[in-house]
Amino acid sequence: KMNIFCIADTHFDHDKLSEYDARPVDFTSRIISNCHKVLKEDDLLIHLGDFMMGKPEKWTAILSAIPGRKVLVKGNHDSKSYSWYMNNGFHFSCRDFGWRLFGIKILFSHRPRFEGEFDLNIHGHLHAGRHRDIKTDHRHYLISLEKNNYQPEKLDTIVEIWKKENDL
Repeated sequence: KMNIFCIADTHFDHDKLSEYDARPVDFTSRIISNCHKVLKEDDLLIHLGDFMMGKPEKWTAILSAIPGRKVLVKGNHDSKSYSWYMNNGFHFSCRDFGWRLFGIKILFSHRPRFEGEFDLNIHGHLHAGRHRDIKTDHRHYLISLEKNNYQPEKLDTIVEIWKKENDL
């Protein structure tokens, strides 16, 4: 059975995050280790942007170390073309996408979105919420590695939590 997971803002090879005390020094290995704990080869990982900051030659090694099929929703630090990401380890790359699952319309994006028709917007970009001044509402769910022990979140669990928080 395929499970779907979401992750965002991995910022692999972005050592300054540790210098700013935003993340532990070993955050890259922590994320990869946690991916191995939860992801299987049949699973789908939706990465909601800001994958990696380092040199492109390291990307393949990191991507191949993460099990499953991978989709990249490009973030503000993902500056290469969609096809570049697909030629370098992602199965698909896009700006955002909608998917009707669990009886609701889910929008997957890097930054929170306010326009468009969706019930739930799963996004990243805000990290732990302390360095961006963007106010979200009940339709938004933040994927935050800093708040989730540096591991992917299972989509059906996200939807369950969101429905419970919104009395749906």
